[in-house]
Amino acid sequence: MTAVRKQQAGGIVRRGHHLVETGQPASAPSCVETRTLAHGEGAEGFELSVQDGPCHTVVQRIVIQPGADTGWHYHPGDVFAVVAQGELTHYDAIGRVNVHPAGTSFLEPSGMIHAHLGRNEGDEPVVMYATYVSPVGQQLTLPVPVVAREKSRAARPGPVR
Repeated sequence: MTAVRKQQAGGIVRRGHHLVETGQPASAPSCVETRTLAHGEGAEGFELSVQDGPCHTVVQRIVIQPGADTGWHYHPGDVFAVVAQGELTHYDAIGRVNVHPAGTSFLEPSGMIHAHLGRNEGDEPVVMYATYVSPVGQQLTLPVPVVAREKSRAARPGPVR
C-alpha cells in the first residue's frame, strides 16, 4: 500500500518515496507562519551546478546604497538572487552589462570566470535576497585579484570598472 502524506508547505504530497506537486496550494496549519521575502522573474531559465561534496547554504538580505557597489568579486558556489527594491546594474568581466530591476531574479554562477560587480546607479537603495550554495568551508564571496581585473580591462574595453 502506498502511503500518502501531506507536506506542510505548498501543494506537495508524498507518494511512497516520491514528492508530487498537486497543483493546489496546501494551507499551512495555524501554528506555521510563512512570509515571502521577495519574488522575481528571471529573463531565462538556468541550471544550478551541483557540489561534489557537502554544501553550505546561506540566505542573505543585501542592501546597496545609491552610488555604492559590491566591488569586483566571484563566488565559489552558485548564488541565486531576487531584487526586491531598486535596480541593480550588474557588470561582468567580459564587458556585459545587465540591469535587474525590482521583481527580477538572476543566477550568478560559481568561479572566477564569472567575476562581476553589482552597482546601484539609481536614487533608492537596492534591496535583494541572495541564496548561496557553496562548498563547506569556503567563503561566500571572494575578491577578484587586481591583476585579473586589469587583464580583463585591457582585453575588453568597455564598462568594466
